[in-house]
Order: sequence, then C-alpha cells, then structure tokens
Amino acid sequence: MLPVVLNLKDKKIVIFGAGKVSSRKILKLLNQGCKIKIISKEFSDEILKLKENLELVKAEIDEKIVEENVKDCFLAIIATNNYELNEMIERICKKYKVLVNRVDKISDVIFTADLRYNDIIISISTSGKFPGLSRYLKLSLKKYLDEILLKKFDVLIDVREYIVNKLKDENLKRKLLYKCIEEFFRGNYNFLQNVLSCKDYDDFKKLINN
Repeated sequence: MLPVVLNLKDKKIVIFGAGKVSSRKILKLLNQGCKIKIISKEFSDEILKLKENLELVKAEIDEKIVEENVKDCFLAIIATNNYELNEMIERICKKYKVLVNRVDKISDVIFTADLRYNDIIISISTSGKFPGLSRYLKLSLKKYLDEILLKKFDVLIDVREYIVNKLKDENLKRKLLYKCIEEFFRGNYNFLQNVLSCKDYDDFKKLINN
C-alpha cells in the first residue's frame, strides 16, 4: 500500500453505519472541509451531538439506498457490523469506482494514526493488522515531539526560508538544510540563530564547515 495525503475539501464522503468506529472516523474528517453523509438505522449519541456538521439519513441500508448515494461520492466508509452487508456495499462502490474504507477488512483506504504540527503530518499504520500498536506508537512519539515541535517549529521554518532565499548554491543549500534539522533535534537552537546571521555564501560555508 502507498501512504498518501488526500485533499478532501468539497469531496463527498458517505458513511454506512453509525456506531463508535464511525464516530472516530467522523472526528478525523470534520475539519477537512468535506461533505459527510451518514446512512444508518440508528445513530450513536456521539454522532447525534455532531449532527449540525453532518447529513444524517435514517434508513435501512439496501442496494437501492447504496446505489443512490455512492455513485457520485469520492469515498465510502463501510462501518456496519454485518459482514455480508458490507460486502454488498463494497461491490456497488467498485461498480462506480468509489474508494472504500472498511472497518472489518483491508480495502482501498486505511485511516492512519496521525500527529499534526502545523504543516507537519506524521502518519503511522500497521496496514490494518494491529491498530492498537499504531495508537501506542502515536502516543509515544507525541510525548517526544510535543516538547520540540510545538515550541520551536516556527523557528525552523523561518531558518529554511532564509536559507532558500539567500543561498543559491544548491549543494551547500541541501547540506545546510539537513544540518539545521540535525541541530534542531539536538536542541542546538544557537546554530539556527547563527544561520540567520549569515549574510553571504562565505558565511554559510564557514558555518557548515565548523
């Protein structure tokens, strides 16, 4: 499987089933600017609390309902507790070439455990084999990265922009950017400040060679 980042703005997402698993996926989708429709016989309390941001359709899920709702959607999330029903939904989705995420087996799309720091997105997946391990790794990384990225990430971005704008030599630029990342994670923020003090090629070269 290929890890990718999807832009879901204005995309139509249809979710079949409205239990706890659906709730977790909805929370990940809510701030993505997509249009979310949920079809189910009943809805969990968590989903009902979010109903202002969702289109809820209370209905028995059958072939007609599925056909009507997936033919123009980008992604279908199949989250019922009925395996045969999920198979039927997926079969119709394939007919219309709609991407599928299923809660009961690996399909086209797997939701990852992710960490976000401004424009940095770190995704962790076990390809659906051990979701609990993904969550554990996410929490473990979060403890480490929160301390670094939340406090100093903007400084690193400023330094990168400064180097890109000031330095024309591509080879030296690449080496210096990598060096900045190394020093950033070592906690050597003085090095970053020194970069911002460089005025020309010789200053940058002297700094990287020290």
